[in-house]
Amino acid sequence: MIFMLPLLTIMINYYANLIC
Repeated sequence: MIFMLPLLTIMINYYANLIC
């Protein structure tokens, strides 16, 4: 479960870059 947190943050940053 702990390895999922950084992955989620990376995905959020990726989508934020797509929107901006």
